Amino acid sequence: MSSTRRSAFVSGRVGLSTDIDVDDAVKIAKKAFPLWADTPPIRRARLMNKLLALFNARNDDLARTITAELGKVFRMREARCNAPST
Repeated sequence: MSSTRRSAFVSGRVGLSTDIDVDDAVKIAKKAFPLWADTPPIRRARLMNKLLALFNARNDDLARTITAELGKVFRMREARCNAPST
């Protein structure tokens, strides 16, 4: 990944997925879906709230990463990370 502000700046490296990787991920998701669908809504809500807490705990890190990748002003990215989902 490179910053849009400075094309020579590398903010991180990611591997490319193959078609097999994607197919495997879809198979795993399809296999997991019935278990998730059978999970009581209150349990799903608790799990999603735990995930939200993890994101919120890393909000500054996420905002800084987004800032580096997109070249936005930090406060703008922080606001976006804190925005409620629609």
